Amino acid sequence: MTSGQFRGFSVGSGEGGCRVDYVMPEPLRGKVEAILLCRGELLDGTGGAPSLIAGRMGHLLGGRSLVAPWQVHGTAVVQGRAMWALPQRVKADGVHLDRAFDRNCEVLASLRFADCAPILIASAIPRPWAVILHSGFRGTLRDIFGESWRGLVNFYRGRGLGLDPAETYAWIGPAIGPCCFTRALTEEAALRAEEEWGPDHSRREGGLVHLDLIGVIAERMRASGIPSRNIMTLPLCTSCNRDMFYSYRSGDSEDRMTLVAGLKSMPLWEAAR
Repeated sequence: MTSGQFRGFSVGSGEGGCRVDYVMPEPLRGKVEAILLCRGELLDGTGGAPSLIAGRMGHLLGGRSLVAPWQVHGTAVVQGRAMWALPQRVKADGVHLDRAFDRNCEVLASLRFADCAPILIASAIPRPWAVILHSGFRGTLRDIFGESWRGLVNFYRGRGLGLDPAETYAWIGPAIGPCCFTRALTEEAALRAEEEWGPDHSRREGGLVHLDLIGVIAERMRASGIPSRNIMTLPLCTSCNRDMFYSYRSGDSEDRMTLVAGLKSMPLWEAAR
């Protein structure tokens, strides 16, 4: 198993199997937390069922509710409210955490993955917030990041607040890499991706096109104004590293990795800002 420190990530073994801890920069320490639970005893045999996963990781939840949407490879993002927590499952591929929805940090957000890219976006400006996204081929083609970013801008602008891209941080991965992710050139969607993503994120080989999910998502993040120094990617292909990660394309048809993120409690005077 590959383990060690990567920029923005700490990869290793923990309780129940492989895990990826998200390393927070100074502005977010004590405000946002996230972990990706990967292949291992905790998730093996759960079939990606959120209720079963939540039951196994109950001691990790600390009594907090878990929002676990029904993922449909779309662009919808649900607010992290207790009303949407299990056993409720609204259709969405993202969860937005903010104290406007969860004053006392009692709700955690979760999504499940097996080759698709796990995305975390977070900032302390204008107040601590975080969004997690599930961006597979269809979600990336529909630009779930761009749709979500525009939604965030409108959300805070509508409350007389503003986002600062320069103070926003983003994490991508692990996901299937261009080494292993191919689509047939007979697919209309593959041709569209090749055209829209360009030669930097696609290459032809025989009758296939190799596609770079992480690369195109990172490019869109930079285009939104998030500085390159604030974008962290984990350069480990899920298909190449099946000892650590579940990979749908390599045979894991049911079990899924689980990304869990939350806002952390802080003094009331700071939460009221």
